[in-house]
Amino acid sequence: MVRGKKLPPAKFSVISEHVWMLEKIDAETKFLVFGNDKRVPLEWLKRYGIFNNTVSFYYLSDNGKLELLNKIG
Repeated sequence: MVRGKKLPPAKFSVISEHVWMLEKIDAETKFLVFGNDKRVPLEWLKRYGIFNNTVSFYYLSDNGKLELLNKIG
């Protein structure tokens, strides 16, 4: 989030670009791993996740725990 509160439109477009690129490659598993602010990928999924059916989103917390944020398939 921008300054911890506002929506980050630039980050949303970067996420969309990465999802688009991953959709174009021939890979058995396609995923993105996020850190820092979990709200950013969660908000992206809330708004645009309906268009994504191939890329898994994960969040890596400060303590090293990896959490799946969306379900594919």
